[in-house]
Amino acid sequence: MVIQMALQGDLTDRGAKITLRPVVTDADWVLLQDLVMLDQAEGRKTGDLELSQAFAESWVAANRAKGADYPYSLVMRNGEAVACGACAAAPNGVGMIDDLFTLPSARRTGIATALIAACVDRLRGAGCETIFLGALATERPRRLYARLGFHPVGLARSWVRDTRSVA
Repeated sequence: MVIQMALQGDLTDRGAKITLRPVVTDADWVLLQDLVMLDQAEGRKTGDLELSQAFAESWVAANRAKGADYPYSLVMRNGEAVACGACAAAPNGVGMIDDLFTLPSARRTGIATALIAACVDRLRGAGCETIFLGALATERPRRLYARLGFHPVGLARSWVRDTRSVA
């Protein structure tokens, strides 16, 4: 279950100093795909489904096709991609932050907070007054989002059919 959260005021924290790189080149998309595969392997967002590399490749290709209206960014540390995320502005003054992931080794360092702050800045610059993001109800990031000023506004369920046990 995903808790949809909204930010209508200012963030309460801006996080660590980060090097943010837009995902533009083929090499950037490969780095994003590597993070997506690690995110999927962790299993938190996928309900521990075993997803193939082909799935990750398809997911990245589909998101790459969204173009400049749905830009992804990488957080770089010592030449390594350690976090990623995307954000998009709707024409009605609403923004969405999505697909956030931070390597376990980079968590609890302010990187995710700084990435969220960069997305909020981008969305505010695009005229967004309300900004949404989703948090898995059972996972720790929802606490970070609440601490930053995001408030729960709804719940969403996702259903996945597991065909592995179908005879």
